Amino acid sequence: MKISWTHQSKEIIWRLLPTSSNLLIGEARNPEMKQVSFFCIDARTGKPFWQNLTFDEQWWVGIEGVHRDVLFFHEFATPELPEHKKIRAVKTVSGEQLWVNEEVQFFKASGNVVYVSKMGFEQQQFFELDLLGGSIRREISFEDVSGLEAESDFSGTNIQFPSHLNKDESIANSLKGIVVKEIKSSVYAEHIEHGAQVIVGYYLPAEKSNQEHPMLNQYLMVGDSRGKQVFQDVINVGVSYPTPDGFLCMNDTLYYIRNRKELVAVDLSSE
Repeated sequence: MKISWTHQSKEIIWRLLPTSSNLLIGEARNPEMKQVSFFCIDARTGKPFWQNLTFDEQWWVGIEGVHRDVLFFHEFATPELPEHKKIRAVKTVSGEQLWVNEEVQFFKASGNVVYVSKMGFEQQQFFELDLLGGSIRREISFEDVSGLEAESDFSGTNIQFPSHLNKDESIANSLKGIVVKEIKSSVYAEHIEHGAQVIVGYYLPAEKSNQEHPMLNQYLMVGDSRGKQVFQDVINVGVSYPTPDGFLCMNDTLYYIRNRKELVAVDLSSE
């Protein structure tokens, strides 16, 4: 099993979002400078489609979601509150801005429609917007929109995210004893069962660390159906606390963030 490609970021890769079009959308943050930028990579080759996408708001902006190759961004009502405001729609492959609406909040998307909300004079209002153009189609009721199923951009695709692993329970026959001791000693662990393979990420206290508030090292391993460890890596050293969702699988590739600034792709089908 080998590494297919790596992508180096100048800033901390804060979040990684896969799409059904074999793209990886990344959010990179510089906490000291209070700046955030975004990038888009071909998940198969590691080639960037675009990088360093920024907006007028330099920090209080995040990814709302992705739907049918349209990426939605939001800002925040105030820095102190998590309430979202504003929608900015961007084409995933090109990074081209499609439209902006500063008066509504994203609710869900389905088909060629984006469902949004807006606080009116007396109550919350809901509208249908055109997916590509952003124009308002019509106003609808809360009952109309609440009954609609949001389309998942991952439907029909083999995208897997890690789930929390209870270190006191048996997780999969494919482990067959590998790294069980380490997992039982871990501060936090999560895993993905990918066919006959199991991918486990776990945190152990670093050596010579403060006993009361130990620094942690994060490890990643892949075990096969025979219980053999076929891949391993140390992906973070000396971190203060565990960070969930540092890896994912799409089709037969494992993607993970190493040393906070490097995106790594591993071919799970290779020997």
